[in-house]
Amino acid sequence: MKKLAFTLAEVLITLAIVGVVAVLTIPTVTNNMSQRSNIVKLEATIKSLNDAINNLMIDERVTDIADSSLFDDTSIFFTQYLKSSSNCDDDNFTSCFAESYHDIDGGIRDPFKRDFENNDAMLPNGAAVQILGVYDSNSPLLNNGFLIDVNGPKGPNIAGRDLFMVRLFTDGTVGSDSADLDEELILKRCKNGYTYGLDCVYLLETNGWVMDY
Repeated sequence: MKKLAFTLAEVLITLAIVGVVAVLTIPTVTNNMSQRSNIVKLEATIKSLNDAINNLMIDERVTDIADSSLFDDTSIFFTQYLKSSSNCDDDNFTSCFAESYHDIDGGIRDPFKRDFENNDAMLPNGAAVQILGVYDSNSPLLNNGFLIDVNGPKGPNIAGRDLFMVRLFTDGTVGSDSADLDEELILKRCKNGYTYGLDCVYLLETNGWVMDY
């Protein structure tokens, strides 16, 4: 009776094929897992911000965020309401955020670096959050909201991938505000980093939190 067995050449060929398939598929799988992790952290951070602001406004009995103490003493917001794990060192911005960021199209985007103290902190889930300025209805893009790096200074440090901006509305809710823009323009602004990931948040919110841009 003839015994069935693989020759050494067949085994080597099989291993080579498996190796090629692994090289082609593992980076994609790893990238998808990383993106999914970032999305989960972003969702959780936005929810934490919404809950914290809602509690602050209830405690202070205000219906307009401009009437709250959010921008008067940010340290109280971070410690008492957002339950941050640590404040960022004002002399060392990179304790929470990266020194520089890229956009999805490859351009360089310098992160926001504010002068006033206690405006950024690290959350227990590893996300870094920065309050963007004093509430100003005349300058909604740069001043009203939060900058979020879902994994702090760790890579990939790309706006729309792990760095996002969210708007803070007068009623205290947090989210995106790109609905009135053309869909093609929203995608373009998401990829060129013009709004530091704000338009990317809109795409995620309207697409079931799937990063397909």
